[in-house]
Amino acid sequence: MDFEVDLWYVQYQFLKKAQESVENINSLKEVLFLTWDHGRDKEVNRISAIKELYEGICGNCQVIFGEHPLRQEIVGRLKALDQQILAGEQFHFTQLLSENELRYLVQLDGLVGANVDFPNAMDADIKELIKMVEFEGAPETNLVIKKGLIKRDSGLFSQFKDATAVLTRDK
Repeated sequence: MDFEVDLWYVQYQFLKKAQESVENINSLKEVLFLTWDHGRDKEVNRISAIKELYEGICGNCQVIFGEHPLRQEIVGRLKALDQQILAGEQFHFTQLLSENELRYLVQLDGLVGANVDFPNAMDADIKELIKMVEFEGAPETNLVIKKGLIKRDSGLFSQFKDATAVLTRDK
């Protein structure tokens, strides 16, 4: 048996999936940015907790063992730690991406024309570069000549019902 394929339907399904893919990629970009910021915030909290823990240990050691000359140096270094800067360094795009991924970003920059100065770039610059990337939607169909609503006889009490008609170009 030789089955005929409805080319319009196949193309319609393809175009529908292509459009869904573009929408999913755009959603992924937003999730990427949220995850990036959320990860940095969690790292700030983690560093703050570790800093408080060590300050507490140093304070308890002073109470138990008395003053030690290194204690002041340790407490001074702990206070000098800026968790915002540390988290920013750990979540900087150069730390998160491999060399290959960075090369792809440079190529992408050339395609989009954002002119990002990568050695001095900040995370906001990379986010803007990623936002500038837009994917083409599904192409227009060339199989559909005309489509619209028609009235068809339902066969029951001579009532007409709306139906969608599509005039297609086949082989």
